[in-house]
Amino acid sequence: MFIVFEGLDGSGKSTQVDILEKKLKEISIDAITLREPGSTPLGEQILEILESKYELNPIMEFMLFSLSRAAIVEQKIKPLLGQDKIVICDRYFYSSIAYQGAGRNLDRNLIENINNKIVSDIIPDLVIYLDLNWEEKLNRKGIDINDRFEKEDENFHNNVRSCYLEMSEKESDRWIVIDANNDVDYISNLIYSKISKYL
Repeated sequence: MFIVFEGLDGSGKSTQVDILEKKLKEISIDAITLREPGSTPLGEQILEILESKYELNPIMEFMLFSLSRAAIVEQKIKPLLGQDKIVICDRYFYSSIAYQGAGRNLDRNLIENINNKIVSDIIPDLVIYLDLNWEEKLNRKGIDINDRFEKEDENFHNNVRSCYLEMSEKESDRWIVIDANNDVDYISNLIYSKISKYL
């Protein structure tokens, strides 16, 4: 089973990934957690570039994410799913559609064509989207002016959020939209109840 978490920074994705992993291990299910970008030697080097002060235009940014994605799909996700593991990934190709597409105004057809080449038929069984509005995002994290995405304005983040919601509507059978304003325990219990149907 392949589960992906998506959402704006500050929505609680990483926290919920950790909680879900622990809950699954408590019932003797060995879930493997990954993150994009990262989780491979190449991905970690790309993450360093993305977290640096290098000036990157939208296509450069997208190609770096794509390179990391290609590595994680080939070296981690495909082999693990081939071993019947449960794979949980913090972000996947949807992030590029939302951030580089809707946020950076990069051509969506270009993004989707390259994504399709990279991921092929490795599509998540479930996408957990933690929905967070701009005001709550500011309350939680404020603005990190050193972060490539966090320093962007409200319009950028609203475009990213709208794109996520649009994708969730188009694939409502695969996506689970959760209000990230809820309590952490409430969200984790809701996620577990949704996923337990498939276990």
